[in-house]
Amino acid sequence: RCCTVVVVGFLVGADLYKDLEEAVGVLEENLHDKPSAKMRANAAGALGNLVRNGGHLVKMLVEKGVVESLLKIALNDSSVDTRRISLFSLGNIVKFEMGRQEALNPRLRFVDLLSAMARASSDSRTQRNFERIKRILQQKPYSDDVTR
Repeated sequence: RCCTVVVVGFLVGADLYKDLEEAVGVLEENLHDKPSAKMRANAAGALGNLVRNGGHLVKMLVEKGVVESLLKIALNDSSVDTRRISLFSLGNIVKFEMGRQEALNPRLRFVDLLSAMARASSDSRTQRNFERIKRILQQKPYSDDVTR
């Protein structure tokens, strides 16, 4: 249900983001749904969609540990689809200042770990999603409160 709400929020825009704050915690919890790769992938995609049109929820994503959770999934999930989606969502989050600051926190070793993962991966979509993140990190970040 939360994934559906987030898709609606993505389509409608920033007006619903305030109402979607509650979904962040539930979606972050669903990233850890061990039996269901589909649930993890849907949660990862939904979290990335929350910042596709603006940075209104970046602070909440950072506070709930979403960057670290998505990084762990991108590196370790058993499902290649879930890893790909997590990488794409990380790219959406690091477009914004606060998301980028969290990702580049030295304790996460974000770029080093993702670089090693991309080099070791034979999956071209995983490699493309990592290259997208590298390009985004070279650009000036968006302000967290800006709607794109």
